Amino acid sequence: MSVRPHGGASRLCGTRRRFQEHYQEQLQNSIIHRSGQISNTPNPHSSGAHETLFRLLTRAHVDHVTKATDPRDKIFALLGMAADATSLGILPDYRQSSQTVYTEMARAVIGSGQIDLLSLCQFPKCDLGHSLPTWVPDWSSSDWHSTLVKPCGQFPWDTAFSASGASSFQPPSTHNALFPTHLKLRGCQIDNIETIRVEWEPGPDGCKVNSIEVKTYLNDIESLCSLSNNKVRESGVEIYTHPEVERELAHIRVPIADQEQGAIGFTRRSTLKSSRGYQEVLEGFNNITIAEGSAQSEEAQSYYNMMGRLRFRRPFISTKGFVGLGPGCTQAGDTIAIILGAKFPYILRRVGGRDQRYTLVGEAYVQGIMYGEFMQSGVEIEEFIII
Repeated sequence: MSVRPHGGASRLCGTRRRFQEHYQEQLQNSIIHRSGQISNTPNPHSSGAHETLFRLLTRAHVDHVTKATDPRDKIFALLGMAADATSLGILPDYRQSSQTVYTEMARAVIGSGQIDLLSLCQFPKCDLGHSLPTWVPDWSSSDWHSTLVKPCGQFPWDTAFSASGASSFQPPSTHNALFPTHLKLRGCQIDNIETIRVEWEPGPDGCKVNSIEVKTYLNDIESLCSLSNNKVRESGVEIYTHPEVERELAHIRVPIADQEQGAIGFTRRSTLKSSRGYQEVLEGFNNITIAEGSAQSEEAQSYYNMMGRLRFRRPFISTKGFVGLGPGCTQAGDTIAIILGAKFPYILRRVGGRDQRYTLVGEAYVQGIMYGEFMQSGVEIEEFIII
């Protein structure tokens, strides 16, 4: 990939062109098929035409295993379909390594204001991913264990979340002294993670009814919510804008990232339907006559399905009492931050005590800040250097 024309950079030999054209056809068919599954409403862009490279990559590779002989083709094969390939300045260049192709593509997309490409920077990464900066998604996955998953259970453009509120993406003041593997972004710190719980791993087929994993997951989150309540009683400082809702319903909303199934399979913000589903899930643990495969209400099915979408998440509580879900690799001491223009909060890890330098751990669900609440009051904006 290149950001300016190079002589012969985009010319392919016959064998490589045939492989790329075959892979491109497979990806396009996959995108068309998966777009039809996502929505029952006719979509003039469902064929992939007129969609951004970010969206095409996400549709092709998230929750879906794709294989390519050359990892670079996972990007190059979509350029002809991407509406913004020219404005991003991306051209195929097989003289560059896969690491360089992935890194330059990520920098171009993020620099265009599509910040939530960061939500696809997930772990564990494949062999190629270990040599990438933490802010660069690894598209090279070829098995379920390392495939990318939907952040917080949804495509970034479908989510109702807007953690940065009305704040739009702001390019950093300078790009001086940045290494090619560094990315500078503007945002604000929320808090540091204090305590974590067991990683939630429901498996590729979702969570099983009345399983010990589900019970542990719900109990862990409920205990963290109780701890948050104790913190506010001791400090006298309320962290939530609307505690009568955000605090009282946290133990119900956090396990499903405040989402439920609406009509015809669409996902929406949770309602009383989720509260009823949560109660039925709890009752199932106390009723030995309810077994896996038994008939469930629509509410309980929705609750189980939403939990199942959030695999590889780790419940946590921050120093101030924010409860949420982070990537499985989240650690105590990590920083919760909001990047300007982003829909999700992100978890960062300070590097060697150096000011402003972090690795990206991943996106998060944090109760009470997902809809711009934190940005409504005066916040201190700073620059983060992510490596």
